[in-house]
Amino acid sequence: MATELITGQGSTDHINSEDIGAYQARTFGTGCYVLHGCECTIVDSNTVRVAEGELLIEGRHVRVKGSEDLTIRSGAAGYKRNDLIVVSYTKDQDNIEDAPLAVVPGTATEGTASDPSHVQGSILDGDVAAEHPLYRVPIDGLSVGEPVLLMERVVPYTEVWKMLYPVGCVYISYEPTSPASLFGGTWTAIKGRFPYFNAGTATGGSNTHTNTLGEMVIHAHGYKVALNGTQHSYEASVLDAEGYTWGTYWQDQPTDGKPYDADLIEEAGGGASYSIMPAYQTLYAWRRTA
Repeated sequence: MATELITGQGSTDHINSEDIGAYQARTFGTGCYVLHGCECTIVDSNTVRVAEGELLIEGRHVRVKGSEDLTIRSGAAGYKRNDLIVVSYTKDQDNIEDAPLAVVPGTATEGTASDPSHVQGSILDGDVAAEHPLYRVPIDGLSVGEPVLLMERVVPYTEVWKMLYPVGCVYISYEPTSPASLFGGTWTAIKGRFPYFNAGTATGGSNTHTNTLGEMVIHAHGYKVALNGTQHSYEASVLDAEGYTWGTYWQDQPTDGKPYDADLIEEAGGGASYSIMPAYQTLYAWRRTA
């Protein structure tokens, strides 16, 4: 049968490791991952220890129970070597699978050490043997160096959100739902601000502005005087070929030669603030604080 219902009741037992492995590989990834623990430490010059933990090897769940000690060969003075600690997957003729930890020894050299060759294979492709490197153990002379993790260490889903949205990050949405209800943590809403991307977290600016005297456009005013109770006006000239300049022309020019009784410069403008808001799209935003 080409199509099979795996997670359903059947007439016979029908779910096997291939089914579970395929599901886990397509859900969590087809590679090799450290899910928990499995830290590697040096016990002595001939022993390394892999702590309790969980591995996912091409969908196959491998558990290191307690801890496991592995033996490595002694180094030689003046020579370098890389050993590999691998998950050694096998499937026998009866389809019995196993995946113990094993050491693949490297070749000593006076130059730069390289990793030894190991069995290449893919569980998902149906290979019956595959060695998946977990750690590299560098050996320099008689000294055993710090093991180097070769598999990706993943974090639980509950910790992923902390990595995606750490303290200090900003969450933006078209929806008013607080990210605290989605991801947990403490979030503070950001309101009434445009982002200004620069070093620091200061606030500033204003939605409106009132011009100062120095910011006003160069302009002119009319000038009125009262002469013996009669009002006369002097008006500023308009823009000439050289720009804004001052000049006057007369209206009701006095001819009797009598002095002015009073004078007045006309006011202009209302002094109100005005909007400097550009075209915008409102959104909801929060900053994670804890």
